[in-house]
Amino acid sequence: MIKIVDDEGKNIKFACINRLNDIYLKPEVKLTILLFGMLFIFCGSVIGQIISSMTDSRDGKVYSTIKIGKQEWTAQNMNFQNPNSWCYNADPAKCEKYGRLYSYVGAAQACPPGWRLPTLKDWNRLIEEVGEESAATQLRDGGTTGFDALMAGVRYDYGGYNHLNENGYFWSHVFADNEPAWVFLIGRTMHSVARIQSFSGNGFSVRCIRR
Repeated sequence: MIKIVDDEGKNIKFACINRLNDIYLKPEVKLTILLFGMLFIFCGSVIGQIISSMTDSRDGKVYSTIKIGKQEWTAQNMNFQNPNSWCYNADPAKCEKYGRLYSYVGAAQACPPGWRLPTLKDWNRLIEEVGEESAATQLRDGGTTGFDALMAGVRYDYGGYNHLNENGYFWSHVFADNEPAWVFLIGRTMHSVARIQSFSGNGFSVRCIRR
């Protein structure tokens, strides 16, 4: 229901938004009510919710966190420096904007106490929560979830860099040395999230999930 006050502020009426044509209102008032209704519908469809922030006790960096379903994730790429991590094209400004690119060994050490590298199951659950067919659209920066996956590109194991502002690649945790290293790919023009295998020496982004 919507409360409507007349021009003199005296008479109060109530109307459902789908019955606006049944009562007299100025066109600009109708437009305002409809816009508020659309905003409510849009806001109600947002899946993620920024709920907190996390301070990395190792270096003092602060990261936004987001809860999607029952999972709480970091809402920014990790930027904790360790020997197995790099800035894109060795440019520190890229680390500030996109986070660091980690080898698998570096990724396993990237999350602070109380957080961990997400597993294959964690990523699959996230994708199911937001909707598999449009997961990339919703999870990338500017999407509807607030996950804001950045297109940070890749550092190849031979030292070259590629795909900045085109693709974001994210490590998942493996439990044994003989298991494949799975990476989740979110592209700028992709609708769904792709899962690929990679050499452990390539450099990709890291998001952490609360333990």
